[in-house]
Amino acid sequence: MDNAEEAIKRTSEFFKSIGLPQTLRDAGIDSDEYFDVMADHIIEHWFGDFKDAIRPLDRNDIIAILNAAL
Repeated sequence: MDNAEEAIKRTSEFFKSIGLPQTLRDAGIDSDEYFDVMADHIIEHWFGDFKDAIRPLDRNDIIAILNAAL
């Protein structure tokens, strides 16, 4: 677990050093206003059916992930 946490920390530091956004707010998204539309788009166009994923995700799960990324 210590190695995983250190890897996450170093990856985050690297991303910051090259100016990569760390959150959706950093990328200019400061509201959850369109998360429902974004979730639908993700399901329909990006990854398809999440029901067979390692951890099945539904639309509400995707919206929760987007909110956590603010």
